[in-house]
This record gives sequence, C-alpha cells and structure tokens, in this order.
Amino acid sequence: MYLYLSRHGIWYYRKCYQLASGKRKEIKKSLGTRDKREAKLLIESPRVF
Repeated sequence: MYLYLSRHGIWYYRKCYQLASGKRKEIKKSLGTRDKREAKLLIESPRVF
C-alpha cells in the first residue's frame, strides 16, 4: 500500500513509477485525514486522483 504518515499526523498517498524516458515520477496527495482506516477507504475509492 502507498500510505505514509506525515510528521503532523496527516495520511498521504504516494506512488512512484518510471516514465518511458527512464526517469522516475512520484505522485503525492494529502488524504486530509488523521485516521488510517479512513485513509485506506479513500485510496480504494476510484476518485483519489
């Protein structure tokens, strides 16, 4: 799973992938919650991005 907790207690979604040119790209998005269970539900919903 691509969840991590910030030092302020907010859960973030993070995903890394490689572009065709060989460069790495990283996506980070705040989930706006301090509850891990709620963060997991937000990631599973189709509208994370």
